[in-house]
Amino acid sequence: MLGANIGTCITGVIASINSSLNSKRLSISQLTLNIFGILVFLLFFENYVILISKTSNSLPRQIANSHTIFNIICTLFGLLFLKYLIKLVKILLPGKEIEVERGDKYLDEKVLNIPSIAISQAEKNIKNGRNCKRNFNEIKRSNFKRKAGFGGEDKVKREYDRRTSSSY
Repeated sequence: MLGANIGTCITGVIASINSSLNSKRLSISQLTLNIFGILVFLLFFENYVILISKTSNSLPRQIANSHTIFNIICTLFGLLFLKYLIKLVKILLPGKEIEVERGDKYLDEKVLNIPSIAISQAEKNIKNGRNCKRNFNEIKRSNFKRKAGFGGEDKVKREYDRRTSSSY
């Protein structure tokens, strides 16, 4: 059970290799939290096994209970020591974080009482959202083209649309 928790963290670490700094920090913090959780549980392992054996007569249920209790306790410890975990992860992976712009780019609360201006600003936000979606789709298409090795933009677009349509 303890090794399985580390194994699930490793997939996140591998997935974050070519990702942003914050993605790497997230995967390392999950791994660090589980390693510390395992070290703490090893101190009380015999008592933990006795406790888990009393939760059910069924071995599969005991395994499920063991995972659940382990993850709940690790989560609670993670919340208690969150400030220190953040400091540790920033020491392990130093660098400047990239802030993602969120919220309404054009809509200002000050003009919500003026419907004509508020509607105009809301329309700009909608258009901006459509542009973001269009840009995202273009990136997905170019990645698809690169991975699939297709030639010709029309053929790529048709194949991409075929594979991503809801009927596929």
